[in-house]
Amino acid sequence: YLAAACWDQFVYLLWVSEHQDAVSVGMHCVLIGNSSTPTCVMFSADSEFVMSNSKDMQILYWRTKDGARQKTMSSFRDTAWQQPWTCVLGWPVIGLWADQDYSATDVKSCCQASQPYESYIAFGDDMGSVKLLRYPSPFLNPPCQIVKGHASMVTKIRFSRDNILASLGGDDKAICLWSLGRTAEQAKTPQQVVHPWSGLVAEDEDPYSFIG
Repeated sequence: YLAAACWDQFVYLLWVSEHQDAVSVGMHCVLIGNSSTPTCVMFSADSEFVMSNSKDMQILYWRTKDGARQKTMSSFRDTAWQQPWTCVLGWPVIGLWADQDYSATDVKSCCQASQPYESYIAFGDDMGSVKLLRYPSPFLNPPCQIVKGHASMVTKIRFSRDNILASLGGDDKAICLWSLGRTAEQAKTPQQVVHPWSGLVAEDEDPYSFIG
């Protein structure tokens, strides 16, 4: 399936089929129930359900088979979801909203890192900051690393499979790339060079006697 969250407050669920070298896409059903524009969509790990987040902070669920709305949120408490996690609302990302100055629209995008760093998640905010914190992050005040590079809001953020983070700015029309790995200071630290004569025990005064 392919899900498209649209400005008209609907989520369009499409089927995708591959036949040899051709790919076919068609309408499966329209998911209704949002009272505001949906901004994020995610599938469960088994593709049985789809979840949406909307601008008015709603979290809604549907069954992909027939598009039926699932109204009991507690039934999804132990549901495994797709990786990477990309929704800004939910139990694993409560920590994204730790800043008390955030309004309901200040965090527009987040993305979980790829293996072997899948225990991290990054997000951008309307203040132009890109923040990195542990995943899952169900706490209200988690420690995080903040990096700057944008002169306006961050509208979208995504990790590549090799953990290069791309952040897309708004009015600054900038795309910033960040590497998830060693810090700059760690990368500059030279490795110790082991010389072939470092383990020799001097038996005479000739320092080059080991050459023969």
